[in-house]
Amino acid sequence: MMATTVYGGFPVPPPGRRALARKRLGVGPDRPLLLQPTRAIARKNVPGGLAMAAALGADYWLTGPEEDGYGPELRRLLAAASCPVHRRIPDGLTMDDAYAACDAVVFPSTWEGFGAPLVEASLHRRPLAVGDYPVAAELAAFGFRWFPASDPAPLRAFLDHPDPALLDWNHDIARRHFSLDTLTAQLAALLRSAGWARLLPGG
Repeated sequence: MMATTVYGGFPVPPPGRRALARKRLGVGPDRPLLLQPTRAIARKNVPGGLAMAAALGADYWLTGPEEDGYGPELRRLLAAASCPVHRRIPDGLTMDDAYAACDAVVFPSTWEGFGAPLVEASLHRRPLAVGDYPVAAELAAFGFRWFPASDPAPLRAFLDHPDPALLDWNHDIARRHFSLDTLTAQLAALLRSAGWARLLPGG
């Protein structure tokens, strides 16, 4: 029996409300904002995200809740942070607004089963700094161009001199390999190859 890997599909995101989200956070239009769209648990590497924001001279925005008893450590880290910190998503805003509001995304995790923000940031055309965890390498093999979460210099250089072609490149790869249409086509091909075409619409 041969195994087949089928990746999750992501919808095309609607445009987020950048100005509204930044206003609700109290972040000025010219202030760099670094988004970490994760929960607060040990393997998400909040210290790595804070260090990146501090190095970039940016505000740091951690959207997810603290879990697994990480609250005391998170409070200690945020109290000692050398950059402005924002927590959670204000009422009335969405993750699409969060991606629109930020200037870059940091995903410094040390371990993930997948890492949806890698695809989401690409679909939202945001530069992304990624931690060195195994599945990230598997996804990078599709051709994504990301920055290291352990070294702020490459992302800083990009923000100083943005290259829209890189964002378009990542967006196109995400659409080509991780869209809902791609997922549907992969599942249909898999059912046909297994002799289960009768399960398909019109089958």
